[in-house]
Amino acid sequence: MLSRFLKKTASCNSMPKTYRLSLFAAYSAVGLLGLFALSTSAQAANQLQQIDANALPGDQVQLRLKLSDSAPQPLTFTVDNPARISLDLADTSIALPSRRIDVKRGVLDTVNVAEANGRTRVVLNLNTMVPYETRVEGDTVIVTVGSNVQANGWLMGDASNGYAYIAPQYVRQQLGYVWNTFKPTGGIMITEFDF
Repeated sequence: MLSRFLKKTASCNSMPKTYRLSLFAAYSAVGLLGLFALSTSAQAANQLQQIDANALPGDQVQLRLKLSDSAPQPLTFTVDNPARISLDLADTSIALPSRRIDVKRGVLDTVNVAEANGRTRVVLNLNTMVPYETRVEGDTVIVTVGSNVQANGWLMGDASNGYAYIAPQYVRQQLGYVWNTFKPTGGIMITEFDF
């Protein structure tokens, strides 16, 4: 672009030299302002600043992902083998001291964080696949990972979107509880199934 401008100004011999220089200065100023705007918009992107892990009752772990601005709703997906939960945070960069966090609580082993194409991916490496819940509160994404099956075998708490694909596992747990507690002689027959 600069070479085209210089060719045009060189061919405009009829223009006074001061006019050509001021036109060049104006184009340069516009270009610098454009670069400045791009650099400030890149710096203004939301940043993942902190990840805290807390143990909860029932072998659950709660992760709190703290961001510099309002937290986006994460896009989540899972992988069964090896067991992983992934969260994608749009328009977010990383401002963490380390991209790997050793948690070693409940079924959660480590958390890995990567950044690409203007988004941040947070990967929870699990010992085994368990249900999880995500919610956003202001500048924080809260992820609760783990089984909320109580010691008596009953599943407690609100249902999560993540339960649907592992519902058979929990049906087996509930039936196992009934089998081990009441030891039915004729087997178990499911007569009603409701959500």
